[in-house]
Order: sequence, then C-alpha cells, then structure tokens
Amino acid sequence: PGCWGPMITPEFHGGHEVTRPVAVEGARVGDALAITIESMRVLSLATSSGTMVTNSAA
Repeated sequence: PGCWGPMITPEFHGGHEVTRPVAVEGARVGDALAITIESMRVLSLATSSGTMVTNSAA
C-alpha cells in the first residue's frame, strides 16, 4: 500500500489511495474480491503522505 504514516500515527490525515468504500453488487461479508483497474488518470507528478493537506480536486 501507499502510506503507513496515518496507520502508525492516526492524527496524520494524509491522503491514501484506498480512502473510500467500494460497493460491489452481490458481494457479502467474508467474500474475497479481485479488482482489475481498467483506467487510471495521474493527477500529480509526486505524492506525499501525512502532510495534513488533501487535494480536493483529486
């Protein structure tokens, strides 16, 4: 995964690639899922974690 800062120090509110829930129709608690990324758009040349600043446009 991308960052450990907020996991080790929860008061750091840095961004992370997995910050939103994902709904999967028909999935139930305990199911295993395989996710394939079909498209990706890079929004910045570099990233930083634990900066306490988020990019609202991202």
